[in-house]
Amino acid sequence: VIETTPYAAIMAPAESIRNTSLLVGAIAVLSAAVLAVLIARSLTRPIVRLTEAVQGVARKGKIAIPVDAPGETGVLARAFAQAIEEVNAKTVALEQEVQEHRRTIAARDHHAERERLFSAAIESSNDAIITTSLDGTITGWNSASDRLYGYSAAEAVGKNITLIVPADRRAEIRDTMQRIGWGERIEQHETVRLHRDGRAIDISLSISPIKSPSGATIGISKVARDITDANKTRQALRQQTEELRRIFETSQDLIIVMDSRGFLVQISPSCEAILGYRPEEMIGRSGADFVHPDHLETSRQEMRAARRGQRSKLSDTRYIHKNGREVWLSWLGTWSEPAKRFFFVGRDMTESRLAQETLRESEQLARGIIDTALDAFVQVDQTGVIRDWNAQAENIFGWPRDEALGNNVF
Repeated sequence: VIETTPYAAIMAPAESIRNTSLLVGAIAVLSAAVLAVLIARSLTRPIVRLTEAVQGVARKGKIAIPVDAPGETGVLARAFAQAIEEVNAKTVALEQEVQEHRRTIAARDHHAERERLFSAAIESSNDAIITTSLDGTITGWNSASDRLYGYSAAEAVGKNITLIVPADRRAEIRDTMQRIGWGERIEQHETVRLHRDGRAIDISLSISPIKSPSGATIGISKVARDITDANKTRQALRQQTEELRRIFETSQDLIIVMDSRGFLVQISPSCEAILGYRPEEMIGRSGADFVHPDHLETSRQEMRAARRGQRSKLSDTRYIHKNGREVWLSWLGTWSEPAKRFFFVGRDMTESRLAQETLRESEQLARGIIDTALDAFVQVDQTGVIRDWNAQAENIFGWPRDEALGNNVF
């Protein structure tokens, strides 16, 4: 008996095996693919990070170099990191060098500008500026030195400073050199120098040491100003002051200087002969203390007028002598606005007034005698012109007095 079995039933186990094999193979392939992807990613991540680091360097951004990467990638990353560090260090050093170079150039330019300005200031100075070495050799000579001493810079530089020093002042140079060597400065020392034409020049000299950066004295700077005219003016002023002092002290007139309030600030010694007071007894007191009360208001008005510049001749004024008697003084006065002072000169007119009064009385007496005389009285001058004609002359000659006066008797 033959039994038949369906093909599907026969192949069912094989089909099951095949399906299982296929599933296992698919799982194996998928697992292999996943594993390959994971391995690839683990191998390429350091390279990506290294690439990003390189790009960050190009962009000058913040970078993170994978120095902890394994294998050759880590070696490459660490070498790259070291190279970057060296480049950065050299860049910083180069930037510092560039900055230092720029500062040096700026400092040099600034120094050159200062030197230019300093040189221009020296050349344009009205004072003669000379520099010398410590042995006195002239090393610098500005334009004002040309004008003051008569030598050009080409003629003076290289010569010794004794070129312009009088023979009797050479010891002064040695003393100056010694003091400058000690680091001293000499301010406004008045001395004499020689012009090229041989005449002496009065100068005010300031001397100072020229020091090196280490502080050592390497030269001498001399600044001179011509004071010849100033000395002449000062001498003339001194002479004028002495003359005025002599006039003030020897004047027989009373000289008074008052402040704006009328207080005496100076008075001539003649006050003792005129008013009986010594100068120290009057200075500091008001002028009103010595004026007669009847003349006080007039004196004040005249002082106010003098201050306004309206009058210089003042009225004769009575003053009170120390012993109580009256003294007549004839005044000239003025007000000085710059000095804020009154200046008065008073002449004692007491004796003159007494003489005038005596003369006036004598003239009146003589006139009375002439007018009452019984004889004709005719007075003529050396040319014969009638100057006086009394009443008896009128009676005798018939000419009235006013008609006779001025006519010639010849």
